[in-house]
Amino acid sequence: MNRMTRSFFALAAAAPLLTLPLAAQITGRIGRPIMVMPPDTNRAIRIIQPGPPPTGLAVTGTPAKAFVSWQPAPNAVSYSVDRWLKDNPGCCRNQATNLSTTTWTDENGMMQWPGIYVFALSATYADGSVGSAMLEWTRPDPVNPASLTAAQTGDGTVQLTWPAVHHVGYYLLWGPGLADGTKTTNTTHTVLNVPVGTHEYVVAAYFEPGPVTTVASVWPRTQVNVAPVQKPTFSLGKLPVLVVRRNGGFADLSVSIAPVAGFADPVTISVTNPPSGIVVGTATIPAGKTVGQVAITANTGASYGDRTLTLRASGGGVVKTTSFTVRVFRATGAFAKASFAVTTPPQSAVSSSGAVRVTALLGSNVGLPSAFAAVFERQGAAGTLGQPIAFNHGQTNVQNQAFGGAGFCAAPNAGFVISGSGPGVSVPSSAQFVASVLEFTNPSVVGHADVAAFRSTNPPYYIEPALYFSPDCSVALVVGAHPLGPENNLAQVIDLRSGNIINSIEFSAPFFNASVADGSTRQRIDFTSGGQTRQVNLP
Repeated sequence: MNRMTRSFFALAAAAPLLTLPLAAQITGRIGRPIMVMPPDTNRAIRIIQPGPPPTGLAVTGTPAKAFVSWQPAPNAVSYSVDRWLKDNPGCCRNQATNLSTTTWTDENGMMQWPGIYVFALSATYADGSVGSAMLEWTRPDPVNPASLTAAQTGDGTVQLTWPAVHHVGYYLLWGPGLADGTKTTNTTHTVLNVPVGTHEYVVAAYFEPGPVTTVASVWPRTQVNVAPVQKPTFSLGKLPVLVVRRNGGFADLSVSIAPVAGFADPVTISVTNPPSGIVVGTATIPAGKTVGQVAITANTGASYGDRTLTLRASGGGVVKTTSFTVRVFRATGAFAKASFAVTTPPQSAVSSSGAVRVTALLGSNVGLPSAFAAVFERQGAAGTLGQPIAFNHGQTNVQNQAFGGAGFCAAPNAGFVISGSGPGVSVPSSAQFVASVLEFTNPSVVGHADVAAFRSTNPPYYIEPALYFSPDCSVALVVGAHPLGPENNLAQVIDLRSGNIINSIEFSAPFFNASVADGSTRQRIDFTSGGQTRQVNLP
């Protein structure tokens, strides 16, 4: 044993071997063997022969992990890598041994400390020799997204967007509408149910394993003002008063909508509560259009005057309602005289609708004590409608003329009016005749009007009792002499649906004209006689 060897053993006996990094124990730089003291100093010393140092050692990575690579060493049987923090070799260590590849990913989660890390690579060769190489690598600091933007995209909806960060593990978000630390791997996030007001949002980038991130004070922040947003909808235009003529008259109700906030769906129009006798269709305003028309018809069951209806418009999940007025009017035009006069029974006539035939017979033929009887039959069906209606008809004391008659109107249920003399003449007693208003559904008398016929004394006018109908059979005029009033003649206005007398018009001239006319909100009768026109409002 030479002197150097003896000195080495003496040193080894005096103090334990220092624990050093693997690459500090194994070196191929000094060109001579390294003697390694085993734990038991009584055992033989193992001398590790230096081998060729591996080449191409390179390190790249993220704030949380490192990717180590090197060139294959000829005749190497395994590799080992040791890593530690340069300024504190006892900290943040990681080691991999018996590697058979030339790459290694360092991801044990112990690189969260910033600074310079030392990577020592050892190659073990088939002959037992070991070669090593070392490389210092500065761990990159974690970074945040370069920016954060927040924009309101809907009612209570905010869209968060930020640029991507290379090698990031995930992002955490904070702000109203989010659970604290909402986790996502995307670079955009939609926040729902955000209240109205100004709000702040924060994003942080996290790197794994670890995780590693920056301090919270430098996390990107942004503010957004959330305002109320109106959903797509529409408004309804003001609806006009719609005038519809009864007895089959119709009109188109023009409905307009105004889209709001981009509304572009079709809209269905309907009426929810049409009254009896009012028939309403439906309509659809196509997508992209703003006007539609609904057909409204008034049949014979409709009541005259103003009726309030509710219009419903629905589309795109939006429902709007509004009220409008349908004004049911009679047909306008002149009154026409009833043409069916009873002279010699039997006589018959058929209504213009063709639905009902009335026949005037002698009362004795049907067992009635009156002079005549009106018998009603439904056309095309056997049997009569209701009971025969008795009426009288005879001569007056004026020029021995006989008066009386009957008349159909255009509508099958508007009424059949007859007049006659004899028993049953109502007050005033001076009236020679009574006009009876009938209905057809189940023929019966629904009203009476007194009629008189005589020559007046001053001036000498003479009026024959007569019956007149309005164009749509809603009103009848029973015209005759005025038995008691200051004027010579009297026209009584009768509602043919109820049989009630609406009003009376006194006049003196022997001739008159009468017609139904429209007013602004109601109808009237314009009655002209002797150059004077009077107006009678209709219900």
